[in-house]
Amino acid sequence: MKSTRETKALLRKNIRYKMKQNIFPQSIPKYLWDTIDTQLDIQDFSIVRNPHISVGYFSDVVSFMQNTRKEDAFFALQINLDNIQNIGIECIMYFIALVRYKIHTAIYRFDYFLPKSKECRNYILSTGLSDYSRCYDIPIKTSQETDCFKIVSGDTVDATTAGQIIDFLNACIGREDHSASFVYAVLIELMGNTKEHAYYNKHMGFYLPQWYIFAENTKETINITFLDIGEGIPSTMRSYCAEVSSIMSNEKEDVVVLSNDHSTLLTYVMKYGNLVSRKDVTHRGHGLPQIYELFVEHACFQNLTIVSGKGYLRYEDKMNPKKIELKKHLHGTLFYWEIKKSLA
Repeated sequence: MKSTRETKALLRKNIRYKMKQNIFPQSIPKYLWDTIDTQLDIQDFSIVRNPHISVGYFSDVVSFMQNTRKEDAFFALQINLDNIQNIGIECIMYFIALVRYKIHTAIYRFDYFLPKSKECRNYILSTGLSDYSRCYDIPIKTSQETDCFKIVSGDTVDATTAGQIIDFLNACIGREDHSASFVYAVLIELMGNTKEHAYYNKHMGFYLPQWYIFAENTKETINITFLDIGEGIPSTMRSYCAEVSSIMSNEKEDVVVLSNDHSTLLTYVMKYGNLVSRKDVTHRGHGLPQIYELFVEHACFQNLTIVSGKGYLRYEDKMNPKKIELKKHLHGTLFYWEIKKSLA
């Protein structure tokens, strides 16, 4: 007679086999899941505002997922957000990205216990998280009319979505002269960059090659967040140079010099693009340098923030970004920026 452990293993194996045949069960019995509780004991959960703690949390979750063999178990990760007072949309997007991949493999399930704060809870629900995963304790009703462009994802350059965001921006600004149309070029570039570079090393194979985007209208600004959880800029650059994970420019020699500082890498890539000498003009006006040029050119384009690997950049000053070297690694790349409505 088989033990309970052996019976569970056989049932899990059978479910996996069926899923490989594209036969997905309506539900998986509760007793097959091993519950893992992940408590977030912070009030401001945001990669943009509180990068060290927030990136550290996601880095630990991803490491746990990557280091767990598929045949070991079905894990139910309980995300306890009880004490959160403020949450960045980028954190919600990151959760959704993890959920969507793991639904495909059925190894992990994410269960969310929403914040006690009514304002924070309603904000989370308005963004669309409950459309992607199960959220507990959701009796609080939320308004159907939210002042945001809900989270959208894709895996190609999506001109339609980019155009819809421009329409949303123009409606928020209250003008029809397309004063914020330059954002369209930024979005198209980021979508294309995700498709071409974020998943450069196909053998990593941990995430689906998708981007996520969200826009929110506030009193003075329209805030836009773009995220992918592919390799990230430092890992992509390491794939190109096959030596280290970051670089910096040697002005005298006009060549790329190798370094180990991810924030320096991000600064270089934003200004000069890929790992090439600046004598190669084919990268001028293309890629991330095009985004940086638009940022410098338009006064309403403010507080550009990029996080990837252990690098954190925030351009409160157009020319001199705040640089932070994080303790842990963000898997993927985050772009956040604000459009100042009074200057648009």
